[in-house]
Amino acid sequence: LTVEIVSMVFDYIYADKRLADVIKQQLLRLQVVAVKAALIDRSFFARRTHPMRRLIDRISEIASDADADLGAASPLVQGVEEVVEWVLLQFERDLEIFDQARDRIEVLAADEVARRNERIANVARQAERQESVVHARGLAMARLSDRLDPDTPGFLRDFLADWWSLVMAEAQVGGEGTAIDPADAMSIGEGLIWSVHPKQPDEVPRLAALLPRLINGLMRGARMVSMPDGQREAFFDQLLQAHT
Repeated sequence: LTVEIVSMVFDYIYADKRLADVIKQQLLRLQVVAVKAALIDRSFFARRTHPMRRLIDRISEIASDADADLGAASPLVQGVEEVVEWVLLQFERDLEIFDQARDRIEVLAADEVARRNERIANVARQAERQESVVHARGLAMARLSDRLDPDTPGFLRDFLADWWSLVMAEAQVGGEGTAIDPADAMSIGEGLIWSVHPKQPDEVPRLAALLPRLINGLMRGARMVSMPDGQREAFFDQLLQAHT
């Protein structure tokens, strides 16, 4: 009868859709140990504070947390597997083993809460940064638009709107450590616009002196915002034609 009742308990666990399968597998490994514990101490069925029941309940609570990382390779799942393995190896007759296992599970749960809080904080930081980039990008495009005139080629307008405004925004939000600082990003944008306008003969030497720094800066900016290779090559081909 004890075996049958314990089996019913684990059948309920198996049918519980709130529990992740990877945790169910670990709980089901404890079925034989649970039978043994119930035979040693029949209060297994009478009191919820029985050490084995408390262990099963706590693992189930963790597995029911929708925010927990329950991937097969996650630290939490691997930790539960290690605790279950430890119980299987250590338990003979001493029910205190289950209290010790539950203490280890509590450590795993606390670590998971810390990781979850860090994930939430990262998401919040990313959202705040993205909002800052969007705002900075609007300001950057407004500053660049002031330098444009009707003769500015369409391909350059598109590049400034789609990519260089993003470079300027990332430089502004990223601060130190970015590939380009905000002043350089603006200077390169201004130099790019000037470089494609028609030149008087006395301006050609200035263009020739500007081009190496300009191209280098444009390449760094394109890499910083992960501009696709095909689009980057097409832009530089058009820029070369405009300069020629």
